[in-house]
Amino acid sequence: MYEHAPYPPETFSGQGLRSAVLENCAAPGIRWHAILEEGEEVGFLVLGHGWVYCHPMCDLHVCQAYVEPGHRGRGLMGEAVRRLVGAPAVRAVSLMVLKANEGARSFWPHMFESMGFGPAPDIPALGDIDEGMEEWHYRRAVVREDAGSFVEVGPGQLVSRCRRN
Repeated sequence: MYEHAPYPPETFSGQGLRSAVLENCAAPGIRWHAILEEGEEVGFLVLGHGWVYCHPMCDLHVCQAYVEPGHRGRGLMGEAVRRLVGAPAVRAVSLMVLKANEGARSFWPHMFESMGFGPAPDIPALGDIDEGMEEWHYRRAVVREDAGSFVEVGPGQLVSRCRRN
């Protein structure tokens, strides 16, 4: 995932990283999701909809994902992603990954595959991204008929709206 400089997160973690990300995520359609362990915020997942980095052919963009080093490997990010990105209304997802971030390059393909998503080479790249980054797109292999859609209801708020017959 995109990490704000300096990188790696160990040199710019915790509250410093949180503040920098919050500062850059004030746009409408951005939603911060705290990742808690035993009541303590140990990470976050920032999702966007209709934002400048969210591909127009995608329902969500994974803007930022971070878990403190001492809390990694416990499934915290996986649980958050399954609950938030795995919602039936999400049919396609975009994200940008640092080429040097081997952890993210391993985590995201496995995570999306486990939720029934596959790479979506038919979604064209938006382009104009940093040289050290790659733009990835995933599409759900099977879309449920009862899936709803995400609707922006206010600055930084997303809700799921289900179709009614």
